[in-house]
Amino acid sequence: MTTNKTFALLGLLVLTACGADPKDPPKTEANVPPGGNTAAISSAGAPASGAKVYPQATKAIDARVGETFNVVLPGNVTTPFEWRFDESDKNVVAMTAHNYTDAPPANCAGCDGYKGTFNFTFTAKADGAAKLHFSYVRAMPAGSPAEKEMTVEVHVTH
Repeated sequence: MTTNKTFALLGLLVLTACGADPKDPPKTEANVPPGGNTAAISSAGAPASGAKVYPQATKAIDARVGETFNVVLPGNVTTPFEWRFDESDKNVVAMTAHNYTDAPPANCAGCDGYKGTFNFTFTAKADGAAKLHFSYVRAMPAGSPAEKEMTVEVHVTH
């Protein structure tokens, strides 16, 4: 009978050890390097349903006031690099979300080869033009020069 209690106790300990610690982040989340400016990171960080998706090769976007769109850039958070957005004219175009997902974006014809995706969501606010500038930089040390840069011209009309 003592052997059965020992096995039962051992089984309980094994099951308890396999449980997730509530303080640990979910396994689907990616870790951002220290100093990173990623606002939200999740494997559920796909572009909003119905919003247009523009890949890295995009040079210009035409949007209507009130329209939401996404600029998606390839990346991999296991490297020391991340995409950062430099503020633009918030009266014309405002960034409303920024996240990373460990998968290529759905419904993006120009996104072949993306291992992971930095997704920047914007809303067109008013008529006008704005430049969206992105830099691919080393997360640490702060002030590292950009490895890559891209600029997208956005034209907003009613």
